[in-house]
Amino acid sequence: DTNSDSDTINYGDVNGDGKVTVVDATTIQQYLAGLTTLSSAQLAAGDVNGDGNITVADATQIQKYIAGLINKF
Repeated sequence: DTNSDSDTINYGDVNGDGKVTVVDATTIQQYLAGLTTLSSAQLAAGDVNGDGNITVADATQIQKYIAGLINKF
């Protein structure tokens, strides 16, 4: 990896595409339902409320961010 920011967490960007979208919230929901697994980097990016766990609250925060109800995590 030649990216010098590889240790930087882009909170909310669970799928790593550089954007925070509904796909990221959906990915968390799929993880919680046991339909997919997440890497440690994805788990870190998905823990937007910083409580150390991936929960529906994180997916909700991402949805609020997308809707413009909040502007940061």
